Formats: sequence, C-alpha cells, structure tokens
Amino acid sequence: MEEKEALTLEDIANSLWEMLMKKYWGKLWILLEKNPDLKKNFTKFLLNPERVILYLGKTHWGVEYIGDVNSQEIISRNNADIQILDYSKGENLLTEILGIDFSKQTGPVMGLPAYNEDLIFPTNEAMDIMIGNGWNLFGQSMILGINTSGFVLQEGMCHRIVNGFFYGTNQSGLVTRNVKWLDLFPLKIDDTDVEGGALEFCLWPNIAEVIMHDVHFQYPLPSGFREEKWYSLNRFVELISSKDTSEPQITAFLAEPENQFILKMAFMGKKYLLNVN
Repeated sequence: MEEKEALTLEDIANSLWEMLMKKYWGKLWILLEKNPDLKKNFTKFLLNPERVILYLGKTHWGVEYIGDVNSQEIISRNNADIQILDYSKGENLLTEILGIDFSKQTGPVMGLPAYNEDLIFPTNEAMDIMIGNGWNLFGQSMILGINTSGFVLQEGMCHRIVNGFFYGTNQSGLVTRNVKWLDLFPLKIDDTDVEGGALEFCLWPNIAEVIMHDVHFQYPLPSGFREEKWYSLNRFVELISSKDTSEPQITAFLAEPENQFILKMAFMGKKYLLNVN
C-alpha cells in the first residue's frame, strides 16, 4: 500500500485559508457588495486583517484576527500575513492561545460559552495590580470573571470571543492579552485508518446564519464621553503596569488623538508617573 505523505503546517494553513475564503470571507464580501450600506458598521478587520493566526489543538482549531477596530476601509485582497501555531500536544488550547495561567486560582474551571463578548478575566494577582494603579471597574462595558481557574472548550462546540481582555502576571508586572476576535471550531480526527488519522476541520453547522449575523454586527466600542475616556485610561494603566513596556510604547499610545487628553490631566498624570517609578 502506498504510504500517505504527512501534511505540513504550511499545507494545513493553505487548506484552512482556502476553506475560510470560499465558505466565509467570500460570502461576507458578496453580501457587502450587494448591500453597501452595511459597510459602515461592518467589522472591517475580518476582511482586512493585519494578521491572521491559525491555531491547532487536540479537539479544536481556531482563527484569530489581528487588526484595527477603527479601520474605515474594506479593500479586496486575497492575501494577508498568516501564521499557524501547533498546540496539539498541549492540554488546553485556550490557555496556550491566551498565554495566561489561571490554574492557581481557587475557583472552578469554566466551560467556555459559545459566544463571549466584552469578557474581562484577571487572575487575583493581576486584579490587585490593576486596581492599585487606578484601573476602573466601571470604565467600560464588561462581563467580569474573578477567581476562575481557567476555561475548557466544550466537545463538538464552536466558540467565539469578541473584545475579550485577559490578565495575568509575570516578573515584570501585569500581563495583558486582548483578543479582538477569535473563532474556535471542533477538530475531528478519523483514526480508523491504521496508517494515520485524517483531520476534519469543522466550521459552524449554521454558517449561513453566522454570516448574516456577522455582516450586520457592530463591533463593541466605547460610546459616550465618559466611557471613551475611561476606556483609554484603563488601557494606559495596563501599559504602565508592566516593566516590559517601553517609553516609545507609552509615547505612541499618548500620541493617539483619543488618548491625548491624558497628558492634560496633570494630577492624574502625576499619580501614574509615581506608579511607573
């Protein structure tokens, strides 16, 4: 019997890219072309990502979109920076993706719901740093989870995280992981073939409904003067709460138009400078 040639990560990445283009991205593009009024509020980095990261796990695979949530244009293109990471030997795909260890918390391990928007999940140690440096619990819309010992992906279920923030700590202080958009899908392995299992990469069983939802979806951004300012201040606290943050990073953040007000707040600026030093 002829021996099957093993797929490389590049082969898998190309196959997944083609599947997503044919069954998801292409369908979104067609709907937007037919209904141009939908383009205004559409989450544009779904079609114009700066980078796409594909993840392989034991029971699931995932696609994460990296891009500008405030992008104003949708440009037709067939390529982008794509990366594939193999976590198939790890015990928990989501922990590997987030890079934050929640296992030392005393609370229960949670099954991740199918849809998750505006999640805020810090470890207890991270929360102490955040609150100590002025992070405002009421400064943005959120679903807050405290003392959770991690998350598990549920067998056969698709999951989505939109605008999630996860926090841990290391020797340098606060670790912040912002997930702008992450889709996770079941990964099936047919091991009936003695020469090796065949991988089946699933998408949503109700993909037509998902596409219609996504083309109408408006990304959750802060609204109103107060929420916009506190959202920026919380991001600033996250930056200055880690010794790994460089001065150029802080300067670039404060140079953004929506963040320049922070420099004008003399009292608060003094407070944060004291925390940095």
